[in-house]
Amino acid sequence: MDAVIDRKLQAAGHEVEVFFPKDTAECLARLQGFQGLILRSRVEVTASFLAACPDLQIIGRAGAGMENIDREAARTFGVAVLIHPKETEMRWVNIPWPFYSVY
Repeated sequence: MDAVIDRKLQAAGHEVEVFFPKDTAECLARLQGFQGLILRSRVEVTASFLAACPDLQIIGRAGAGMENIDREAARTFGVAVLIHPKETEMRWVNIPWPFYSVY
């Protein structure tokens, strides 16, 4: 995500944390308590990943494709999944999302 998105989220009162995990395990260790996640393809979001992140409400996929996100598991866990193919960096967003739609 670019600085414009960061500023918009922060101006809306959201906390934004940028983090580049080397793998899914490192991602899970950092994600506890977060409600939103914007990620690239390095991290696999599976049913076990979602079970380990009970606060997660929304996942944004930055980049093309959604092969690293189990969308059916996300539906099962009530986690919204959105895609934005032009984003190039990973972002962690700890925010209360007022609304969202499940992909």
